[in-house]
Amino acid sequence: MLLNHTLARFAVTTAIAASTVGVADATWTEFYVVKTQTSNSGIDLDVYKLYARFNGPTDTVLNAFNLDRTNASGILNGFYHKDNSDSNSGVLQTAFGTWNPALTGSATLNRPFDSYCTIGGLPTALNGTSADPSWGNPLSWNRPDVPPGQQCGWFTPGGSISGRVGQAGNTADSVILGQFVIGRDVNAGTFNISIGYNSGVPGTPVQFADGTFVLGGGSPCPTLYRDIDGDGFGALSSGSVVSCTPVAGYVSNNTDCDDTRFLYADNDGDTFGAGLSVACGVQLNTDCNDAVAAIYPGAPELCATSTVDNNCNGNATEIDALAADSQFLPRSGQRHLLDYCVGALLLRHDQRWLSQLPVKPDRL
Repeated sequence: MLLNHTLARFAVTTAIAASTVGVADATWTEFYVVKTQTSNSGIDLDVYKLYARFNGPTDTVLNAFNLDRTNASGILNGFYHKDNSDSNSGVLQTAFGTWNPALTGSATLNRPFDSYCTIGGLPTALNGTSADPSWGNPLSWNRPDVPPGQQCGWFTPGGSISGRVGQAGNTADSVILGQFVIGRDVNAGTFNISIGYNSGVPGTPVQFADGTFVLGGGSPCPTLYRDIDGDGFGALSSGSVVSCTPVAGYVSNNTDCDDTRFLYADNDGDTFGAGLSVACGVQLNTDCNDAVAAIYPGAPELCATSTVDNNCNGNATEIDALAADSQFLPRSGQRHLLDYCVGALLLRHDQRWLSQLPVKPDRL
């Protein structure tokens, strides 16, 4: 169906040719998908969001086309929908539905489980994305499947900036093109996709990009995992991306026990950690000796360890150096008794115990 491919390029070029005054170029870098997992109506689902990434601050997608599977493997009719179309009515299913993003319905009850196509923006009733004629009549994109061999496309109205990086629903460098929901661990196959785009500067020329993306198993590119806290450890629960190139905010491992904060190794089990961040550990990084459980912030100083800073306050001898000479010392004109060591035992005294302690007359 090269005819649809050619017409899609021609239509977008013609639509903006009358206003061509700029010279700035946009640069597309890749297509990629972000995968999450969820469940609804007793069905486990894999949710893939398709993005196009750019390197310009106002790069803008105008249309998408050429959507079709690259080979005979995979599925074309196994996409789940839970939209507000007349044929679906909010029921999770693969038999009926639409790809229209304006009919996704509730942001919580429908949208997370619904397959749709879009040129950026949010999948709400205000989304202006339309299907191009490649879907075929009479259904157009009001169908649950991707019609084989049709090289389907969709576009945004002229003048719309919903397809621009940084707009609502997009990221700072990427534009969302659709959401594809399939059964858990199902291999839907590899799909072709093409886009028309420009730099977002009025009158700049339209450029085109062609690529592929994978839904399900068999991806030649690795899965990367979102690292929300930036500690170098990712978590599938935070999101994932299948990409052959590095993605900002994503890492190659899926090992973080808590992706909302840094964690530290606690080798001695005293609940205080030390050193660099690790995938799983404790929240505090304040242990001055992570090899001894009796040493941690706030630990009691021990009389038997006159050279050890038990409580990690930087003073190893705050009790022990004075213990052999436990006396009253003048402070603000009053007498105060120091903590008193008897062997390895630390006793805390007040003035009631004066007669029990060896006191030097010159300290009174």
